[in-house]
Amino acid sequence: MPDNLNKPKSVHIFTFPFKWDIKPGGKSLAHTDFSRRTSLNDFHKILSTSHPPWREIHFKIAGPSDYNEYIYFYDFAQDALFPNEKNIKTLRQYEYKIESGKPPVYKIKPIDAAEPYELTIEKILLTTYFTGVGILSFHLVNYKYLEFQDILRVNEYGRRIYPQFLDAGTENLIGSTKKAFLADSLEVCIDDTGSFKEDFSYFDAIEKVNSNPNMLSNTIIGLLGRSFYTGELEEAKEGIHISPILDDRMFVLCWLADKSLCCKLAKYNKESETYGYAENDDWFKLVFVDKEYPYCTSIPMKKKLLMEHTYDRWIRTKWSSLFGITRYSFILLNDKQETFVKDHLKTMYFQMVKLALVQQASILRFSGEATRIAELEEPENTTERVSVLQKKYLQFINKIYFREITAFEQGIDLYEKIVQAMQIERDVKELDQEIEELHHYASLQEEKRKNNLLKILSIFGSIFLVPAFISGFFGMNVFSNELGVGVPGRLLTIVGVMLIACIISWFLITKHNKIKKVFSVILVVIEVFIIGMLISGCLFTLIGV
Repeated sequence: MPDNLNKPKSVHIFTFPFKWDIKPGGKSLAHTDFSRRTSLNDFHKILSTSHPPWREIHFKIAGPSDYNEYIYFYDFAQDALFPNEKNIKTLRQYEYKIESGKPPVYKIKPIDAAEPYELTIEKILLTTYFTGVGILSFHLVNYKYLEFQDILRVNEYGRRIYPQFLDAGTENLIGSTKKAFLADSLEVCIDDTGSFKEDFSYFDAIEKVNSNPNMLSNTIIGLLGRSFYTGELEEAKEGIHISPILDDRMFVLCWLADKSLCCKLAKYNKESETYGYAENDDWFKLVFVDKEYPYCTSIPMKKKLLMEHTYDRWIRTKWSSLFGITRYSFILLNDKQETFVKDHLKTMYFQMVKLALVQQASILRFSGEATRIAELEEPENTTERVSVLQKKYLQFINKIYFREITAFEQGIDLYEKIVQAMQIERDVKELDQEIEELHHYASLQEEKRKNNLLKILSIFGSIFLVPAFISGFFGMNVFSNELGVGVPGRLLTIVGVMLIACIISWFLITKHNKIKKVFSVILVVIEVFIIGMLISGCLFTLIGV
């Protein structure tokens, strides 16, 4: 056991936000209701039966650290973060249970490395929400690697879950991707007998990619279990379809202790009134997860980005801390290893990021569902689907989307920066407008459907209007002499009325759409038939039949 076992050089949490859909057996996803596709109970049943290592957990205060984490948040935020028996309809959380006494390992092997990086896995968590989104998180600790460059490589290579691009110029389609930032292989080693490894060779065969271009790393799909899939599933089978919310990268939370770098970043320039971090390339690479050099060559832009994404409230103190926050990273840098702030990254800060990722994922989920409804070819289902979506959205606003989640001043600042980096407030406003427009569209469709029904009923009514008028006018004595009117006179009157009705019907035929034309044609045919019957009846009366 190494001497520095209790003194990790860095902590890494790779977080995979995704959306999921329950596909029941015998039905396709397209024909499954949104509420059924996002059923937490169904998700729980499938996960529990298909992959037993995943075991549901409820939060409990087992020590001071648990208490500190829980009490840090407002009560309404606690309900959205900490699973228990009372909020089981909102979220459910699972932990991958490891029976072996040997700590599991997450292996990251770059293509230019002889040996993979090996980080100890503290735990693997899976959290699912009623909005149909989930968060899979790998909680890792680095005890071996002390160089700053190693930390950058671990973050860059460890977060990629599929190739960002394929190389069209060579037979090795992923060779260039691996040279750039994709790991040569990733592996989750649970124990001596079981592991989940991914070398991305699947993407070297374009035929396979064509059949399922959305394939994810086996370190995710294999870990979740055989009931999870990313492509098409046979209609008869039951499963859970998942797809990433971000892109080919997992979100990275990282704590790092580096006294030398902290000193450089904390130097204050009185002339420019900025700290050293505003122009430091190493800080840029750490915050924006670049392993070799900053992917921004513009000096003014680089400075602007660092100023926007750095939180320096506790710089140059005895527990000097510097935060870097982007839409895909949360970095905490300290000047010493012995610090309580490291534990905050694993607890409070992780919970903040998780909540923001759930908000971001849910917004995208609702937006996608709104698009799906707008493209429906069956408008009679639109109102019901919109009603279900609106109900889920209102629950999301009340139970998950919060503008503030803690009373602690630093927590308020950090949460604001996370939300701002992910542009959540902007997206919520756009989603509000999108759902409002969808509701308006559904209302118009419903009104149109009702109007069409009324018009159909009106057309049917008009079919019987003329006969009803004639029978009422003549008292059903068309062919008798009781009225004292000659047969030719009655005949001319009836034929004239029917001809006027035919002319009106033909006008409807030429001026309205195809559906109305069909009913109008039927009306004309019936009226012509009635005219024929009337003429026949009158002729039979004249000849005395």
